[in-house]
Amino acid sequence: MSASPLGKAKTLAQNVAIGALLFPDPTLGLPAHGVGLTLLGLATALTLWSGYVYFAEYFRGIPAGRT
Repeated sequence: MSASPLGKAKTLAQNVAIGALLFPDPTLGLPAHGVGLTLLGLATALTLWSGYVYFAEYFRGIPAGRT
C-alpha cells in the first residue's frame, strides 16, 4: 500500500519541524523555534486528518488511496 499525499505532507512537516527545533536561535532570519512548533502543530493536524480519511475509507469499503 502506498502512502497517501496527506501522509507524505505530514512526514515532511515533521521532518522540517524537528530540524527547526534543533536550532533554538533564529536561523536565516526566522525564529526557528517558533517555526518548528508551528510545523509540529501542522503535522499533528495532518495526522488526525489523514487518520480520519483512512478509517472513513476503510469503513466505506474503499481501497486505500482511491476516493
